[in-house]
Order: sequence, then C-alpha cells, then structure tokens
Amino acid sequence: MKPAKWKTIGFTILGWIFIVIGIIGCFLPILQGWLFILIGLYFLSFSSTWAKSILNKLRNRFPKVAAKADQFISRWKKKFS
Repeated sequence: MKPAKWKTIGFTILGWIFIVIGIIGCFLPILQGWLFILIGLYFLSFSSTWAKSILNKLRNRFPKVAAKADQFISRWKKKFS
C-alpha cells in the first residue's frame, strides 16, 4: 500500500477512537466528551465529507473558537513537522 493510503487509514481509525472516547466522555464526569468528539471529527475530516461538513458548520457558528483552534493546529504542525 502507498504511504498516503496508510495515513488515511490511520487518521480514520484515530478519528473513530476519539469519537468513541468522546461519546463515553459525555456520560463520565472526568472526561470532556465534546473535546474528544471535535478531535475525532478533525481526524475524520481528512477522509470523509460528512465530518468536514460538520466542522465547517461549527466553524461558522463559533468563529472565535475556530480561530483559537487554527492557532493551536498551526503551532502543533510547526512543532511536529
């Protein structure tokens, strides 16, 4: 398999893991469920259009949070790439 295919598969698996943790976190008081769901949607947005659509709707609804998230992601990419 090509490395890009492995990256897509890895992001999809990682995204679903974070989604499941987020759903569990909605019922447990020690986990921030919404945060894990957003992280999962971010990873899934690389391979699925529905996740990208949900993230775009959230970006339009909460532009200040989206700006902070963009800053965090750009710092994270600089640090690890």
